[in-house]
Amino acid sequence: MNYNLRSTTTTPSSWKGKHRLLRLALEVQLEKVRSLQFGGHHPELEYSVEEQISEILLLLSQYSEKAIHMAMIKTIGRRGDPEYTGRCPLHLACDTNAPFQVIHILLQMEPTRTAILHRDKWEDLPLHTACSRKDYTEVVELLLQYDNSKRSVITKRYDGSLPIHTACRYVIWTSGLITTGGGWFLFFSSCDVGMTPILWISIFIFSAYSVSFWVLQV
Repeated sequence: MNYNLRSTTTTPSSWKGKHRLLRLALEVQLEKVRSLQFGGHHPELEYSVEEQISEILLLLSQYSEKAIHMAMIKTIGRRGDPEYTGRCPLHLACDTNAPFQVIHILLQMEPTRTAILHRDKWEDLPLHTACSRKDYTEVVELLLQYDNSKRSVITKRYDGSLPIHTACRYVIWTSGLITTGGGWFLFFSSCDVGMTPILWISIFIFSAYSVSFWVLQV
């Protein structure tokens, strides 16, 4: 699905500085998603996927294409600042469990695909973050699809772990992590503390077996 925007003509005066405003506005919008996703069930504050899509599109429609492209790869703050995270909007969207459609919009609005390989303060790519979220298999596959370089699947974070380490740790499985520029050898890739994806899987299986055993005992 393509999301078309009617934005203003791109001129230096129409985008310079405005991409910062858009970046801040996107963060506010995505924090709204977070507060309703993780703040408990509040029927009076229901925020449907359709509403999220409409609000994101309405926000983006007020800016030029150049401002949008710049905002998609912009971070807030400076390195060294206590509150600096180094995250671009795509990181934030994955972190807040934003719907598949919202992630898709952000990817389509950044045709250079730079955000796909953008590292945050912890050297996480958006893919690392997505691999730690429940029921996010479709989003993981979408991120892999948009990564023309196929480098995200073999990019390590600060502790030496790959996205597949994170996926196995949080039991998020998708074959794309193996077939997209990776290979089965990734299962045996060790991070700095000696953990491999296959070990995370083993721990999960052992834990699940142990819980089942004790439940049966009771």
